[in-house]
Amino acid sequence: MSDTSGRNRTNLLLASALVLFSGLLFRGALDIPPPFFDPLGSAAVPKLVAGVLLVLALVLGASAVFDVRAEEPAGPMPAAIEADEKAAPASPVTAAAAVLITAAYVGSMHARLLDFAAASTLFVLALGMLLARGRMRALLVLVPLALLLGYGFEWLFTRVLFIDLPQRSILLEGLSGG
Repeated sequence: MSDTSGRNRTNLLLASALVLFSGLLFRGALDIPPPFFDPLGSAAVPKLVAGVLLVLALVLGASAVFDVRAEEPAGPMPAAIEADEKAAPASPVTAAAAVLITAAYVGSMHARLLDFAAASTLFVLALGMLLARGRMRALLVLVPLALLLGYGFEWLFTRVLFIDLPQRSILLEGLSGG
């Protein structure tokens, strides 16, 4: 058995499991009672996740059936990409740092040190800089993205979806004198 056919068989098995799981997830979401105040209801997210999983499973299954493989790029790799890939490979230290950043994000809101918007903004910045391997040029994209995601998601969650988020911050209250 060739490496490609083994990979295709594994991908088909994974796609089949994902289709089954998404069906079970969607079926379970149908049992969630209808909402009282929330316009979308509690079942919206599990149904959406089930739909996304189903689409990804179908794409994975189709690529395995039709044996779609990524082609190697024609010609030499640009020097900037080649140097970047050799600079710092992914490591368990990077993964552990990402977990610690995520724990600090959740912990800062739980301890009421930061509200959702500020914590989310700092989380995107910290994780982005970790994954960008500390390249300062990444800040040009990360700062506006972090602000948009942190404060934009707070607006979306509180004003559109009516989700109660951590809004009080000991640190920010101390700075404002309130």
